[in-house]
Amino acid sequence: MMVMAHLGTDHWWASLLYLLPVLIVVAGIGITSWRDKRHEGEDDDAPTTPPGPTPAP
Repeated sequence: MMVMAHLGTDHWWASLLYLLPVLIVVAGIGITSWRDKRHEGEDDDAPTTPPGPTPAP
C-alpha cells in the first residue's frame, strides 16, 4: 500500500512509459547483435574446400 501512495505525487511513473519503447528497441538491437556474434562462430567449422565431387587423382 505504501508504494501506491507514492505513485500519485510526481507522476514519475508516467515518464517511465515514455522510456519503455526505447528500452524495447535497445533490447531488440542487443539480442540481434548477440545472435549475430553467436552465429559467426559457426562459420569457422565450415570446410575450406568447396562442396562438390572430389577430382580423381
